[in-house]
Amino acid sequence: MESILYGLSKDLLGFAFKKLPWQVVAERLATRILSRQLNKLTRMNTNRLTEKQAQDIAKDLQRIGLPKVKIS
Repeated sequence: MESILYGLSKDLLGFAFKKLPWQVVAERLATRILSRQLNKLTRMNTNRLTEKQAQDIAKDLQRIGLPKVKIS
């Protein structure tokens, strides 16, 4: 959670000082949350999502232009 808040605050400062569009800030926040939840889902034993599948999804997201997706 701290990494999401840190990233959000860094992007908000970029929005304030570098004139980063708010859509970019919102997209990055959504991407971070999606990435974190996807990684959390792989660690749960109540589903059949494997770590390899989660990495493939993250790579696909990076390929379409979402560089903030982290592959764990």
